[in-house]
Amino acid sequence: MGFDPKAKRLRYMGHVLNLIAEAYLYGQDASDFEDQFKEQGLKGCRKMWRDRGELGKLHNLVAHVMASGKRSELFTSLQLTENVGKAAGKRWKLVLDGGIRWNATYSMIRRALELKQALNTYASQLRNSTNTLDSETYNEDFLTESE
Repeated sequence: MGFDPKAKRLRYMGHVLNLIAEAYLYGQDASDFEDQFKEQGLKGCRKMWRDRGELGKLHNLVAHVMASGKRSELFTSLQLTENVGKAAGKRWKLVLDGGIRWNATYSMIRRALELKQALNTYASQLRNSTNTLDSETYNEDFLTESE
């Protein structure tokens, strides 16, 4: 056949895939995103994530739940009635991506999909809150069905 696998192998394929995933998620220069992120205040950071589209909105929503023990407890209690499918009868924590690591982002998305119903119910409850951060999260980061 004439195929020499040693001569034709793809070197650093894992690294290449990582660079492709980072470019897709964070733009051409992931380190530039990280540098800008460090310069922002909390409100600016939420806006930077939101500007990334659905992924950023999910990040903000998960961060909102995890930022407070009281919110985390509320989310956990919602899971008793809202979890379906693989998560039915279980109480899992959400996973927040670790910044600009694409595999952590994958884990966050996967867990959010498993807890989708509880997450939607939680976000809907923010609509009635008088807290400014809760209102901002509902108005700006609520994920629609199409998202």
